[in-house]
Amino acid sequence: MVGRTPVFDFFGLFETTWASLYVVAIPVGAFFSAKLLKEFKLIFLPREEVLAAFIGGFIMGVGAAVGRG
Repeated sequence: MVGRTPVFDFFGLFETTWASLYVVAIPVGAFFSAKLLKEFKLIFLPREEVLAAFIGGFIMGVGAAVGRG
């Protein structure tokens, strides 16, 4: 079983791995933590900042693909 990711049954509903649960659990846990500490605030970023982050992420993705990383 070397190199295989363990898959487990989630109460008979579906099969999943720990990695897929992290994708859901981290944002949900952060949300509940912020609500509990009364620090939750929903904000919308300026359009220019979102566009700059998207372009930067795209360039990084192209660089990773070109560098095979």
